Amino acid sequence: MKVAVVGCGPNGLCAIKNCISEGFEVVAFEQTSEIGGEWNSNLEIGPNVHSKIYEGLMTNLIKEIMEFSDFSYDQNITESFLTADKVQNYFLKYTEKFDLRKHIKFNHKVINVRPISDDQWEIIIKDLETDEYKTITSDKVFICIGISAPWMPKIEGLNEFQGKIIHSRDFRSTKMFENKKVLLIGSGASSLDMVIAIDKVAEKITWVNKIQETHGSQKVEQNLKMEVLKNLISLL
Repeated sequence: MKVAVVGCGPNGLCAIKNCISEGFEVVAFEQTSEIGGEWNSNLEIGPNVHSKIYEGLMTNLIKEIMEFSDFSYDQNITESFLTADKVQNYFLKYTEKFDLRKHIKFNHKVINVRPISDDQWEIIIKDLETDEYKTITSDKVFICIGISAPWMPKIEGLNEFQGKIIHSRDFRSTKMFENKKVLLIGSGASSLDMVIAIDKVAEKITWVNKIQETHGSQKVEQNLKMEVLKNLISLL
């Protein structure tokens, strides 16, 4: 059986490894130059880079429940909450351990996937280095892509705003926010990291979310502590 895997983040790597174990013929396509997906720690921002890694990013889940069942973190890593580079290094070691790299075509973007029969798929791929297109067929397809395309809310008047607007996807460091007035919208895990980091350098930061009104360093840090506490309680 021929299997195609789209995306080489954690899910894609697992798909490749397990399909190989079943004796399938596997080819995987990754639009960047390295595995890791969301944990790829390349800090450049470009059209083919979808990493959202930023300075100081750490996992909000402990490594003991993040690791794969068939591959553990190094025993010399004693901490449970890890920096992004350690997570990425884990995926690199997983890739080498099971010899997955030879099945991956890097800098190849899947343009379209469509069924051509009940048990076969047509896949159009673009080589991002040569701009050449290729069409292949596969019996099965695993879609293991991340969230590389940012979603921006439709807010009235946003197009007329004269200041700088960025998505959290493009946040890398706090340098651009020094001595600025900042409005941060959203209450996801990354926003907790961002609001605490930016609050240390900005003239003023206003945090808008659907949960509760929050502003100022003290309340922000209290919320972060509660978020960590809830994660720990859920493991009991």
